[in-house]
This record gives sequence, C-alpha cells and structure tokens, in this order.
Amino acid sequence: MALTRLYDFTPGTTIVSSQVDDEFNQILNNALTLISPLTGTLNANNNQISNLRIENVTATPSGSQAGKAVFHTGLAELQIMDGSFVRHVPTTATPSQGALVMATDSGIWGQLAPAAAAGRMLVFGSTLRPAWSDAATGSLATQSGYILTGSATWNPGSIAATTSATTSVSCSGAQVGDPTFVGFSGLGAASNSHQLSGSVVTADAVRVTLSNMASNSALVPSSGTVKVVVWRV
Repeated sequence: MALTRLYDFTPGTTIVSSQVDDEFNQILNNALTLISPLTGTLNANNNQISNLRIENVTATPSGSQAGKAVFHTGLAELQIMDGSFVRHVPTTATPSQGALVMATDSGIWGQLAPAAAAGRMLVFGSTLRPAWSDAATGSLATQSGYILTGSATWNPGSIAATTSATTSVSCSGAQVGDPTFVGFSGLGAASNSHQLSGSVVTADAVRVTLSNMASNSALVPSSGTVKVVVWRV
C-alpha cells in the first residue's frame, strides 16, 4: 500500500526536529511506495519508458484481463490477454531468413527452415508438426498422393454434329480409375457447343474425348496442345 503520514499534528502541537526528519525520511527511504501500487492510470504523455521489464510468469494466466501482457519464462513467449482468451505471440530465437514460424506444441513456437528444391510440406504423426518432405526421394508408390501430368499436340480436324474425336496422351504412372482433368488450347477458335473429357482407360495413358454437342453444325477446333492432369491417390 502507499505511504501514510507518521504523525498527525494538531493545532498547538510542538514539533521537534526528529519528527520532521522522520516524515522526510519516510519519503526518501520508501520512494517507490509513493506510487506503488498504482491506484489509477499512469499517463506517460507519449514519452518512452526505458529499461522496462515485462512481468515474468511461470504459468499462463487467464485471459480475463484485456490488454494485460506477461512473459512466460517456461515457454519463452509473450502472452497477451484479450478479455476472454490468451493470445500466444510467436517468438523464436535467432530466426533464419525464409523460415516459417510454427507451433511445435501447445503454446510453444519454433521455426521451420526453408525447404530444399522440390520439397513439400506434410504434417506427421500425432504431434501434427509440419515438416518438409523431399518429393524427389523414394518411389511414387510410397507416397499417399501426388499429381501426374502429360501433354501432346493434337489436331482433331472437323468434328461433325453430335460426334466425337479422341486421342491418347501418355501419362506415366496413371492408373485406371484415377481422377483426370483435361485442357485443350485448340478450342480457343471454336464457337460451337462442345464437351471435353478425359479418363485413364489403360495404365500410363489418358484417353481424351472432344464431343460436338451441336445438332446442326460442325466443330472445327485448331491444332493445339492437349494437357492432362491425373490425381494419383
């Protein structure tokens, strides 16, 4: 609590020097208790507060005091209360250029160094910690999912009304039943109603079908590149 007076002087009281010294020494020897604890808002008037050290705690407080900030020494992180929850401010020691800040555990932050070429991010095990996996290492058969692509030049020529044209595009690793997506640049000049589809009908090959949906006019696409994307799962 703040300081209180040592003596209550009343009219007619004789004041001796020791009492005066005691009153002044009370302030000189206990200067901090003049303002600590604060009983109101301290206005710094836009001035800096130097050598300020935030409160250190060993346990995460409740989030009920909005705006309160503490430093958790066990987790080495800054925590900010928002009135309901605790906001865990990401902090890492000596961050590396290009590294990603990530949660390595509940309330514990770390960093994930940049991946090498062809790396992809995966989440492993029950820890749910992200890590890079080298997509160029190991057999594709050991991967849980990946994308295969293929392309070829195709000139379907004139496609009569209600008929179709087909072509086969090599796509190494594709298996029958894999989801397939198709694109064809030659359709840029075609104005007729059409449907473009693809499916893996034999291993390593995608059959692409371009159908003319019009009932009374031919579809005349130009020669172009047909591209296929197969999702191997």
